[in-house]
Amino acid sequence: MLPITEAFEYDYDGSEIVFGRGCIDRIGEKLETIGFERAMIICGSHVGANEALMGPLKSGLDDSLVGVFDGTTPDKTIGNVFDAIEMAEELDPDVVVGVGGGSAIDVARQTGVFQADGRSIGTIRSEAESGTLE
Repeated sequence: MLPITEAFEYDYDGSEIVFGRGCIDRIGEKLETIGFERAMIICGSHVGANEALMGPLKSGLDDSLVGVFDGTTPDKTIGNVFDAIEMAEELDPDVVVGVGGGSAIDVARQTGVFQADGRSIGTIRSEAESGTLE
């Protein structure tokens, strides 16, 4: 049987993946050290409903937590991204925290990218369908 890594941090193209026992307890301090003050969690509905996970995460973020978007799906649709953008525009976070697996991480990353890009979902879909999406 392979050994399981206790903890790690990994820079992922402008994002950072943090894994390990106790990292949730320190997340607020970590974000504050980097200069972030308003965090929005992005996750799926199962993770969002898991109080054993979300309770400590919310405590770790403390007053910096402005909201939770729990609408990611395994399909990772552009609709998920734009739903998260809509919430982000209401809450004005300065950082999004993807919690869970690849879908949550991908939606969190793309939320920032597409929000900064400024194109509408209709424009994105049209460009994707015509093969001209950049």
